Amino acid sequence: MKKQTLFVAFFLISNTSLAGELVKEATVSKLGNTSNGSPDFYVRVTGGSGVCANSLIKFPESKKASDDSNHQAMSIALTALAIGKKVRIVNFEDDHCHGANFIEISQ
Repeated sequence: MKKQTLFVAFFLISNTSLAGELVKEATVSKLGNTSNGSPDFYVRVTGGSGVCANSLIKFPESKKASDDSNHQAMSIALTALAIGKKVRIVNFEDDHCHGANFIEISQ
């Protein structure tokens, strides 16, 4: 029983460590659509901390939670760019900068 519990705990911890914050406390310095004609978009962030700090982060349509979620994320990114607020960006599946699916603005 202890081995099974230990295995499950290890699996949950290792699986959780693959997903999470790509960047926090970063500033959006650029926002654009992709060249392939899809609804995907990207942001370039400066500053902050995390695996995608000071880099380009893509929000692919394939990772959307709903039909409106990519539009909402782009709207939040645009607002952050326009007013200069910090953002936190998350990829719920892994730590790849080209698979973000959550963004929030903070002060």
